[in-house]
Amino acid sequence: MATVKGIILYQNIFKTHKVTPTSDPRFDITLLLNPGDPDFAPLKAEYDQAALESFPSGIQAGKDVCLCPYDDKFGGKEYYDPRYAGWWVFSSTAKEDSRPSVVQNGPGGYEDLIDPSHAHCQGGMYVYVSAGISGYTKGKGGMGGWLNGVLTTGEMGPLGPIVSRPSNESMFA
Repeated sequence: MATVKGIILYQNIFKTHKVTPTSDPRFDITLLLNPGDPDFAPLKAEYDQAALESFPSGIQAGKDVCLCPYDDKFGGKEYYDPRYAGWWVFSSTAKEDSRPSVVQNGPGGYEDLIDPSHAHCQGGMYVYVSAGISGYTKGKGGMGGWLNGVLTTGEMGPLGPIVSRPSNESMFA
């Protein structure tokens, strides 16, 4: 199981959503990771080991992956943001009946957060995520991150707030 510090890019950690109309509802979080950060190397090593065990001949093109360069995942899409070039993304999910813990470390220890508008859970904030990594064969198969919990830090990342919608300029140009 990996614990990694990253910057929230997108999150649905308080309420489930469906990626497609036929998919199961899930909680999820996608983090931006700086490959120079000390937390990155252990996560990458765990991912590589799980990938080798699950796909000894290598992961075929077209398979889903939970850890990859930002450019590989979002390059060419209308919401691509060049500020994140060179960063990596890590995505993890939890089934609807397996809500992840979302906590902050308060004066009395870990405190559950239940308010989705909590400032520490917004795009651009640093969080720690606890997730398992493994291969799977359902659907088109690939490598998945299985979300266990999120610990907020109250720290804004170096890129500032991240809003997961198109800019006003691109919407109304």
